[in-house]
Amino acid sequence: MSPRAIRAVFDDVEAADRVLGLHRVTARAVAANHLTEGEGGRWLHHLANERFFAAAALFVVTAVA
Repeated sequence: MSPRAIRAVFDDVEAADRVLGLHRVTARAVAANHLTEGEGGRWLHHLANERFFAAAALFVVTAVA
């Protein structure tokens, strides 16, 4: 096994959405009543239309059998 830490930095909301699932996570938050439909829509609109930056630490582990 070889674990590696990778930094993921995004300034493109579409690329971030593909990796982080911003639309999917927002829909789940709405379904769980953590956000209203309006709040979720405003949040996604804001992300798509304002300056965007996100960073995350990702851990990748590979194993060879």
